[in-house]
Amino acid sequence: MNLKKGEKVLVVTVEEPSKLVPKLPYLKVLVCSEQVAALLSIKKIIVELKRADLRGIALVVVPGSVRGDVKEVEDAVGIPVRKGPLHIADLKAALESEVQLSAILPADDLMQEEKKKSIARELELSRAEEKKLGSIPFGGPAKIIAEIVDAPKMKERELAKRASYYSTCGACVIDLGMVAGEDNSRKVSEVAGAVRSAVSLPLSIDSLEEKELVAGVDAGVDLLLSLSWDSRELVNSIKSTPAVIIPRENNKTPKNYSQKIKLLEKTFDYFTERGFRNIVADPILEPINFGFSESLAAYYHFRALHPQIPMLFGVGNVSELLDADSPGVHALLAAFASELGMEFILTPEHSNKAKGSVRELASASNLMFLSKKKKTFPKNIGTDLLFLKEKRKKEEVELKANKEFKAQRKPIAYDKGNFKIFVLRDFVKAVYEDGSERIAFTGNNASDLCNTIVEKLGSRLSGSHKAYLGRELMKAETCLALGKNYVQDEQLFKGFQK
Repeated sequence: MNLKKGEKVLVVTVEEPSKLVPKLPYLKVLVCSEQVAALLSIKKIIVELKRADLRGIALVVVPGSVRGDVKEVEDAVGIPVRKGPLHIADLKAALESEVQLSAILPADDLMQEEKKKSIARELELSRAEEKKLGSIPFGGPAKIIAEIVDAPKMKERELAKRASYYSTCGACVIDLGMVAGEDNSRKVSEVAGAVRSAVSLPLSIDSLEEKELVAGVDAGVDLLLSLSWDSRELVNSIKSTPAVIIPRENNKTPKNYSQKIKLLEKTFDYFTERGFRNIVADPILEPINFGFSESLAAYYHFRALHPQIPMLFGVGNVSELLDADSPGVHALLAAFASELGMEFILTPEHSNKAKGSVRELASASNLMFLSKKKKTFPKNIGTDLLFLKEKRKKEEVELKANKEFKAQRKPIAYDKGNFKIFVLRDFVKAVYEDGSERIAFTGNNASDLCNTIVEKLGSRLSGSHKAYLGRELMKAETCLALGKNYVQDEQLFKGFQK
């Protein structure tokens, strides 16, 4: 922000938050006679400013929570008036950022939008440097390969829906996961066609069955997962289709990292000596306590020995087999992939706890790429995997009150009827029953559901019943967003509560 000598910025706030205004030499504070910033009206601000000494003021900043266009205030006082952030703790960052403050939008929205644009520009620039593995681009952030588990068992509509979902989550390749121990080679073309009807992304096929891999080639897939020493005789059947090689011989994968590397090199040499060039290496990530550290060593040493060979990092053996929230797990796995410059990350979303894996890994991949490019830690970049926790606690000033009551445990007055609440596929359903009729309300937004229920049943519900309903519907909405099971009248996050 450019201020001329002697010019100042006037921050309009209310009594309690005024204590949080940062101590900056160019700031002056105007405390309005109002208790809550969100209740400051444009007319009230105009009245307060006209009473104030505005000499030397170059800009007036009002709370971001003020409703409406504050251009009216600017016209009334003859000084530029803009909206600041929603929380005064973010005021310094807003004033010192490069964004142009708005008379309509809070500064938070503008700063977040600018960060998104900056990230988009960086990622777009990285695409100009991409290479090609057949028809599959790679380079920049690791490309996410999203596996449709047991694809042959799914109906065409399910396959198309899953592929579309993965595409919107940031997948770069859709993987057709075949059924282990079965030969579904006759279904490969049909499965591939169903996915192609929904998305235009490249396809891979994930199988150890030779017939299925050959069927994938015939169906025109873009990548084979996976070839090994056991399937080396396929070299003449797969033509020029790019393929991932894994360390597997006599149907076994060695655990020792050096043995893995030797077997990968032997398989790689076999294929390249016969003219095959489009190869990706995957040393195989093992589950935790079943060779996890040794397999990380295999990735590390193989990359050091063969920096020119693209690599794939399949994370499902860790994230699917670990009872921990997946965002942090994926962040660390993506960080490892980024440090080694691995080109592809493969993930399923098989278990309920792993729901959102593709989106999380796509975000984590971007975060690590930008961090590496900027030569900084993966924080404060503009994208993150913080869903349940936040980086910092916003400081709040407690409002003074004339009276104060401690909460008491009392039974809820349910009136004549009661509600049963359910979280279904992609919506919340609240069913009211009073013995004479049963009424259902559906939606995916707790506020909208509450408003509709109160509008339709308001006269039948007591105040405590409405409060209960709002609390439970908000909990149900959160469960819907996180993919958690909803249980009426039970705490949402027991592990976080004392």
